[in-house]
Amino acid sequence: MDMKRFFPTEEQEQDFFAYKDLRTEEEKKIFFKEREERYNRKSETEKAAYDAASMAGLKAIREKMEDLKRELDEIKMSKRLGEIPKMISLSYLATHYFKKSRSWLYQRINNNKVNGKRATFTEEEKKLLAEALQDMAEKIKNTSLTLC
Repeated sequence: MDMKRFFPTEEQEQDFFAYKDLRTEEEKKIFFKEREERYNRKSETEKAAYDAASMAGLKAIREKMEDLKRELDEIKMSKRLGEIPKMISLSYLATHYFKKSRSWLYQRINNNKVNGKRATFTEEEKKLLAEALQDMAEKIKNTSLTLC
């Protein structure tokens, strides 16, 4: 992973790795005091550049965290569905309830990359999936009752 996105300057990267190794509160207090003194010695132009680089790094971190959260949500979706994709016709589910192809549904269940991005369900699609599974379960239950 390219850490330069998260730490745009050499100084920021060095600070991160130095802080990571600190163990005590006293060490952390000294670290922040030295860092603040170093920052205060910068010119206004240097401070502005440092601040802009910090904001860019924070934005990159936030975006990465959001990507990882979406990936985790989708991995959970696959695990939550368990054996259901093997038990029912995903083609029927996709075409009947979503008006989409079976591959569209598989891509979202399995969190596949599509056009360079992870395919995910929207909140509305998750709700529709839950409703579709409930509807199918009810139909199966009703049919099973007629067999006895």
